[in-house]
Amino acid sequence: MEKLEETITAWLRGGLDNDGQLQTATYGNSLLMAQASGTDFRLHDEWPPQQWHVFLHVHEGELRLTVNGDRIGFEAPVYVDFLSNTRWTDITLAGRYHACFVLVEQQFFMESTLPMRGKITEGMMRFSQSPFTPMEKTERNVCNDWRKP
Repeated sequence: MEKLEETITAWLRGGLDNDGQLQTATYGNSLLMAQASGTDFRLHDEWPPQQWHVFLHVHEGELRLTVNGDRIGFEAPVYVDFLSNTRWTDITLAGRYHACFVLVEQQFFMESTLPMRGKITEGMMRFSQSPFTPMEKTERNVCNDWRKP
């Protein structure tokens, strides 16, 4: 299996246009965070293998995507948990954008979240019904400074 960073970075870079920038940080072959910025990003529909879970936090721009055949859009800031039981296609960031992707290997995710899952089960069930979380403007910079010393 290819390294996570190579596979996922290539997948994300494929969505960048000429002025797009991508910075990544990894934890072994189990977790990758990527900051993407630029103008008009389009994520390829060829998703990473099923064992990877994808999260997206959009800080600036407009997220547009098709979910199980329905086209919807959100103004930043917004957080999306790309649940594997949902069909995600035509994912774009329109205009000037800044976003943070987090990809985690499913087994690593399950093991690392085990101690807290019992405490948040009810919230997870509600979230699985609607995996989009519009955020307050004050929450928009949560992921902005992760690469700064």
